[in-house]
Amino acid sequence: MLALVSAAISTASSAGAPLAPHDAGPSSRLATFTLVRGGSSEGDYETLVNSRRCLRQALAAVIDYDDIAFHEGNVPLLIQRSLSERMYHFRFADAREHGGFQVGALTYERARQLVRKEFVYPLGYHHMCHFMSMLWFQALRGYEYAMRVDEDVCITRMPTQSLATALSSDYAFGLEIREAHQRTIETFNPWLENYMSSAKLLPTIPPLPTERIFFTNFFVARLAWWHHPAVLHFLQAVNSSGGVYAHRWGDAPIQTAALRLHGAPSSVVHLDMDYVHLSTQNRIVGGEETAFDAEGLVNEHFRRLVAMANCSNRSSNATSNSSNGSSSGGNPSASPPLTSTPPSSPAPPAHPPMPPLIPAPNGFTSVGSLAQLRAAIKATPPGGQLRVFLPPDAEYRLGGEEIVVGSIDLTLVSSGSGATLDAHHESRLFKVQNGASLHLSLISLLNGFSESGGGAMVVLSSSVSLSACLIVNSSSNLRGGVFSMDGSSLTVAGGSRIQNSASSFYAGVLYMLRSSAIVTDGTLISNSTSTMVGGVLGLINGAFLISNRTVIRGSSSQYAGALAVEAGTMRMSESYVFSSRCSMSGGAVAMVTGSTIIENGCMFSDSHAGDTGGAFALTGGVLTFRSSSILDSASTASGGAIVISGGYVNLIGSRIVNSTATQGGAIEISAGFLNMSHASTVTRSVASRVGGGMFVHGGSVLIDGNCVLEDSYAQESGAAMFVVTGSVILQRSSVVDSVAMQYGGALYISGSGSVTISRSLVARSRAGSAGGCFYAAGGELMLVLSTAEDCTSSGSVGGVLSVLSANVGHGPLMLLTSIDFRLRVCQGSLFEQQGNAQFILRNITFTPLEGCNRDVLSSPGAFVGLTTKTCGESYLEPIQGQWQMVCSSNTAGACEINSVPATILASLTCSCPSPEYVNPSMEDPALAPYQPLGCLKPRMFKALEVVSNKVSISLVKPDTMFQQINATLVMQGNDFAHPARWEILNASAVHAIGWLKIPFTSGEIAGRDESAIDIVTRTQALEVTLLVEARTSFAVWGKHHPAMWIIYQ
Repeated sequence: MLALVSAAISTASSAGAPLAPHDAGPSSRLATFTLVRGGSSEGDYETLVNSRRCLRQALAAVIDYDDIAFHEGNVPLLIQRSLSERMYHFRFADAREHGGFQVGALTYERARQLVRKEFVYPLGYHHMCHFMSMLWFQALRGYEYAMRVDEDVCITRMPTQSLATALSSDYAFGLEIREAHQRTIETFNPWLENYMSSAKLLPTIPPLPTERIFFTNFFVARLAWWHHPAVLHFLQAVNSSGGVYAHRWGDAPIQTAALRLHGAPSSVVHLDMDYVHLSTQNRIVGGEETAFDAEGLVNEHFRRLVAMANCSNRSSNATSNSSNGSSSGGNPSASPPLTSTPPSSPAPPAHPPMPPLIPAPNGFTSVGSLAQLRAAIKATPPGGQLRVFLPPDAEYRLGGEEIVVGSIDLTLVSSGSGATLDAHHESRLFKVQNGASLHLSLISLLNGFSESGGGAMVVLSSSVSLSACLIVNSSSNLRGGVFSMDGSSLTVAGGSRIQNSASSFYAGVLYMLRSSAIVTDGTLISNSTSTMVGGVLGLINGAFLISNRTVIRGSSSQYAGALAVEAGTMRMSESYVFSSRCSMSGGAVAMVTGSTIIENGCMFSDSHAGDTGGAFALTGGVLTFRSSSILDSASTASGGAIVISGGYVNLIGSRIVNSTATQGGAIEISAGFLNMSHASTVTRSVASRVGGGMFVHGGSVLIDGNCVLEDSYAQESGAAMFVVTGSVILQRSSVVDSVAMQYGGALYISGSGSVTISRSLVARSRAGSAGGCFYAAGGELMLVLSTAEDCTSSGSVGGVLSVLSANVGHGPLMLLTSIDFRLRVCQGSLFEQQGNAQFILRNITFTPLEGCNRDVLSSPGAFVGLTTKTCGESYLEPIQGQWQMVCSSNTAGACEINSVPATILASLTCSCPSPEYVNPSMEDPALAPYQPLGCLKPRMFKALEVVSNKVSISLVKPDTMFQQINATLVMQGNDFAHPARWEILNASAVHAIGWLKIPFTSGEIAGRDESAIDIVTRTQALEVTLLVEARTSFAVWGKHHPAMWIIYQ
């Protein structure tokens, strides 16, 4: 029967021109392949190992093959080498080198947008579908046939006749199923019909379109067929459509369509075979799905096959050497001869041993002892180079004396499982100084200890690089449990691992003073701790980069459970921090000054703080958090995810999910600035007291650009926000599904706090006592061009808004302009006022939703205690001290409100809260919309477009009754290549309309026009800071007075 397989391959070989050789050179004409998920420990590859044992058992006596596992750069080098040596003809290959896990013409952000929110599949799943649809055959060039066997597939029966059939066909599949993904059916089939129509094609294997697809977790394919121009044209059309990313088109329907369009019916065959599929827990018998199987039965297949099969290379080598050593000509990689009768005990070819990472010859010195290594280092002159090869599995005990490397370039490498240097907690391992360079590869550093700093090594004005290294059980009694650096550089890469390190004071792993470090390429840092600050990092005046799937897990400290930034710059990309803890502030990160950028899919998960800032604690500096996530964070006191007591935080296209605290379930801010933009979200945040989403008692908050605060909960008040002092602007965003057990289903405001909600939605908020949407016990609340929908209170009053004030003089100020209240529950009062709050209501619309009786809106009881008269056009009319709606008809639906009659309007007087702020008689076009109110506070709205990065301006107002600033801002430098810097020219104080001019600096209108901003001043000196984010609205904040200017884009 084996002759059938041999003949099939021979026939296939002569059918077409040979393909270009693969980079590594195929040792066989058949390649089996899969795409692995990756992982940082060998336990993550147990399923893959079991699958390959099944594969070896199924094919060993039939045919030779190469086994290739593609990955996305997330398999550490040590694991690659270990598994490659253990399994038959096995190797890893990076799919990214063949165009995988990229988005082609689509940008990364566009790809993320196309991955619809409701899908449970992450972006990586779409990358997998893209690779397995269009790139796999490109990556396997040089082979004639390819067999896909996913890492969760166990082949239990593969008859020789079936394999021979597969290797004489264009495509052979093990199972045909019905497409279950409804969106693929709804979008791919119509696209396919349009493609066939425009290309004037009919299927060669009808029907098409079809909901029956070839299941692609196993198939055998002739690679030359997939390089046919017609097939490539079809795949390119699929790729250009964007359907893989927009609609999650899988590789199975795409491959099926290609085969039914262009395949020959006699060359696409259904195989008689058996296999088990772990992901769906089902069995395929005779090429047909029989029944779903329990996990225990699936695992029993593996246990049985593992017991039967001895699949490691070492075992294979031993068998091969004993039985075939003399007849194979000494070539361990030669394919076994194909005979007509399979041997009773298979003797697979021996796999050639993996060479060392850097061979010992060719310039490398081999040393047999630590004494020889020390002598070689000492004999190297300053500025000289020494390259040393340490034999694999060699162990060297340092004997209480560190290895000193000074003024030379030293490289230590090993191979296989690597060499080990062990300090036995008697000393650190290396001292690198005086401009030296140290390079380590496949070296393990164990049990280092230092009283001062750097348990594994201290680096002084030098550089160190590590690749595929292991550092375990290093500790320091002062700083840097592993590394202590001063004026130096460090690179850790190649899947290195750092485990179980500790510092008694500062930085459990890495202490950096005036230094730079890069930690990348799947490095794992686990179980590190510091008694005081920085469970992993302590950065002072340096630069630290974490990238490319680096993982920090299980770190802890008193402050900054993982990363402490006192000064300098930290950047983190495509990396993860898991399960970090601190007993005080900053469960994962604490910042004092400097700059930190978190971007490109970073994740902070399960971070906890004993006091404040479950994930991040800021007392200064600038934190930019872009396209990343904070998940399942908590703090005992405040700021379940982030606490801000100074500095600037920018949340850009990011999310905070499942955070908890006593107050400020997600964020607490007492000083500084918080900017949320680009559809950032805060979801399922919980406060056991107040401020389920945010607790604001100082500083400034700007939430702009389709941001969402959703599913917030407060056991007491202010489910989404609790504002005491400071200023909050929420514009073009949403607050939805928030619940407070007492007051303020969405917002609670008191003290001198100021909140402006513009062009936004507040919906489905609930309060247990009063203020279904808003509760104001002080401060200023301004609602403009927004919608409040379906807000309710379980109490008898304040279903939408409750205001309570016992202050002497002016109470809370409520300014509501162009608001649509959409009401579902209309029982009780909608507005409640107690005390001396001031209301200004303008252009208010009430829209009854289903279940809301419109008559309730017209009853005096709907507005309890609302005694302040309105100014200008009003939709409310005073009747017996209460307020009622004025509707134009009795028809159902929304009330179409008439303007207040002029006779009534003339009798109204305005009670302005702060008339001394500005001269009411002053004609100011910027404030013209508010002239009818007669209440001119320093507020204004003006269209503005600014194209720049960030602008900081300080203006000192003259101490006169009424002045304005005339100033022109001129930008210095390029606004995108460098931070924008502006200067004020020709500033003067005049008694006329003044302009603060911002020139356009980018795009098609660069240098042409200017936008003018009116600045209205107060009677006393006032310092103002203006902050502008690129292409967004901005606000002018008064540092010494709650006055506020708001300019809308």
